[in-house]
Amino acid sequence: MGFNPAVLMRIVSEVKEFGKNHPKMAKFIDQEFLTDLPEGSVVEITVTRPGKAPVTGNFKTLPSDGRLLKDLKEIM
Repeated sequence: MGFNPAVLMRIVSEVKEFGKNHPKMAKFIDQEFLTDLPEGSVVEITVTRPGKAPVTGNFKTLPSDGRLLKDLKEIM
């Protein structure tokens, strides 16, 4: 699998736009998700689509999740 710098630049741009469009969520993600999230933390996400019942999923963080989040923070 090759590395495509153009895709990385596009993702960074889209993350910045997301932050402009949803400042409260972007701040929440930065404070709660992209800071040190200890192993064993539970992350839960609920999606409510128009006219549909909410769907919720969760996961308990592992050491590799912390590394991934740190790497994501570095590129953002």
